[in-house]
Amino acid sequence: MRCGVPRGRHVVKIAAAQPDIFRATARFHGTFLVADSTDSPRLFAPGIEGEIYFGLGEEDPFTPPDVIGTVKQAFDAGPATVSCRLHEDTDHGYAIPDTGIYNKTATDEKWYAIFAMFRTAL
Repeated sequence: MRCGVPRGRHVVKIAAAQPDIFRATARFHGTFLVADSTDSPRLFAPGIEGEIYFGLGEEDPFTPPDVIGTVKQAFDAGPATVSCRLHEDTDHGYAIPDTGIYNKTATDEKWYAIFAMFRTAL
C-alpha cells in the first residue's frame, strides 16, 4: 500500500471530507488560502475538526495580512482549534532547505509546533 501526502489546498479539503480520520492538519507557506473558487481552503473550515496549523511567512506575497485575517476568522468560526503562526523575516517557501530563502529557525519552530499538535490531537 502506498501512502501519499496531499499537497496544497487539497490538505484542507481532504481533512474536511474525512474529519473522523484527520484529527491534525498542517499547512505551511500556503497559496490561494482565500480564493473565489469552490475549493478555497477557507470554505472548508466548518468541516475541519481536531486541530489545524498554518505556518506563514511574514513577507510571503501569497499571505498578506488580509488573507491571514480571513483564514483565521473562517477557522475560528469552525469547530477546529486553529493555530496561525506568522514567522518573522520569512518569505514563501521558507521551509525548503535548498533555496536561498530557507529559514532554519522558522522551519524548526514550525516542526516543533506540528509535532506538539500531533502529540495532543492524535
